[in-house]
Amino acid sequence: MHHKEASFLTQPSAVDLHPPAEIARRMEQLGVTKCSLPPHRRILLSIAAGAFIALGCIAYQVALAGWQGSYGAGQILGGLVFNLGLALVALAGAELFTGNTLIVMAFAGRKISLGQMAANWAAVWLGNAAGALLIALLAYGAQVWAGGGNLVGLKALGIGAAKAALPFGVAFARGILANILVTLAVWVYSGRRTAADKIAAMVLPITAFVAMGGEHSVANLFFLPYALMLKATPAVASTPGAPADLLPHLTLLGTGRNLAASTLGNLVGGAVCVGLFYWFAFRWRETDGAGGAGHRAA
Repeated sequence: MHHKEASFLTQPSAVDLHPPAEIARRMEQLGVTKCSLPPHRRILLSIAAGAFIALGCIAYQVALAGWQGSYGAGQILGGLVFNLGLALVALAGAELFTGNTLIVMAFAGRKISLGQMAANWAAVWLGNAAGALLIALLAYGAQVWAGGGNLVGLKALGIGAAKAALPFGVAFARGILANILVTLAVWVYSGRRTAADKIAAMVLPITAFVAMGGEHSVANLFFLPYALMLKATPAVASTPGAPADLLPHLTLLGTGRNLAASTLGNLVGGAVCVGLFYWFAFRWRETDGAGGAGHRAA
């Protein structure tokens, strides 16, 4: 490795970002911090994250309601708008399941136990579900779906029905792709020093995952229940343009299948493809002194 390359990877920067090796060290320690949160704070911040992502989902639906342009341009527009959710999680403070898959780095560094990691993932996923469902109920009660002469509702119904119709393997693979990009967004914005830099760093990965049709389990915790509500709403389901061929798939069973597949895919994409990859790249055989990598919490 050339000296300049080694310097960039490991040496502190006085400009606007931390080097990758320092990000890895911080991520490993952040996993310890996240697993040490008091239960009430963890659940409240998890609910907040689910709500933030759901707000991004609503913005996505409104932006694309009645869209007449090309598919690609629409997906990019939707991805840009969806950044709202991740920006709120990053800057307002929240616990998001997909980002928390990087806690695996603390486990690999023997700083937390398998039980601590699994408990965090389960609690945060459930909190995210509560927050997303809360916003779904509020959006339904506020009749956001009625916007544009029910065009917003038609878009929301179509999104949910299409997701429920995905075969398990397809949703799983899309979940992997989605969380590779989401956790890379977390990785790169964690290396930035200012709020503006953090937002700028996450825009491209988040826009890309939405544009390619990735399956984000927390977003789906909003999309699918909201679509189920709209399926039972004649003003939307009977409107010309409703996806009649996909609606039979939009059931509790279809919803559960998608959530299981996207959640497992997100775990593989975030924990294995990004978290463990970078742990082996930068933290394997590294120590931080006493009490560092040689200790595993009980």
